[in-house]
Amino acid sequence: MPYSLKAMMAVGAAGAARVKLLLARKFGTLIDYEGNRKKQREGVDLHISPWGDVEIKTDTHTGANFFLEYECSGKPSGVMTSKANWYAYYFVKQGRIYMIPLNDLQKYLKANWKWLTARFTKVVESKAGKARWSAKGLAIPRDYICAAMNVVVYEDYDDRLWLVAGREPRKEVKDDGR
Repeated sequence: MPYSLKAMMAVGAAGAARVKLLLARKFGTLIDYEGNRKKQREGVDLHISPWGDVEIKTDTHTGANFFLEYECSGKPSGVMTSKANWYAYYFVKQGRIYMIPLNDLQKYLKANWKWLTARFTKVVESKAGKARWSAKGLAIPRDYICAAMNVVVYEDYDDRLWLVAGREPRKEVKDDGR
């Protein structure tokens, strides 16, 4: 069954708003790129110190996987094309935000591509009106990613972020030219 683009966009917008609010409360001022088409095409939703550029992903499911889109309509997309420094992956029902270093994630995916795609590829059908398309992604267990790199995990507790795992960056992340 295809997913409605309108419904997916509403979920993403609500999740992004929540993450932006929580990050701003914890770290101070952020630059929101919601209306910046260039940054949005680059897969960047906001900039906040000390993280640098961040792309926000929202998941309303209860599973223990990250869904990492890597192709849409036969072209590279998502995790493979984002120019963000970090993925902020927000699980709504768990109230958790996983801050994943995107450069490390991309290296991990490239080094393990063959077995990851054989085991975890999932195709998602989407629609908007009469238009339909499919995206491919990896539904990878969170434990795999968290064990492979420094993933910083926050819990949304009482409208504040509480660090539950990982190490926060100490300095502003500089643009690495990706």
